[in-house]
Amino acid sequence: MSDKTIEFGALKIFATVSSSETLTQAAERLGITQSAVSQAIKQLETLTNSELVERRSRPIRLTASGRLLNSYAEKILDQT
Repeated sequence: MSDKTIEFGALKIFATVSSSETLTQAAERLGITQSAVSQAIKQLETLTNSELVERRSRPIRLTASGRLLNSYAEKILDQT
């Protein structure tokens, strides 16, 4: 059994992406680079073994897996 740990920072980035129109907009809201946002999303996709965002759509849309992760992320972030 593999140990998969999602970092808190990655969840925060993902939650911001979910409420943004583009990855660039999310990066600007977080004060980080668009590349850092992309890397965090890719890390989460690797950990969850699923695509989380539909990158070709504008605004960015979450996949079914992304919506599920976002519901958990919101609950976790609301508790901090």
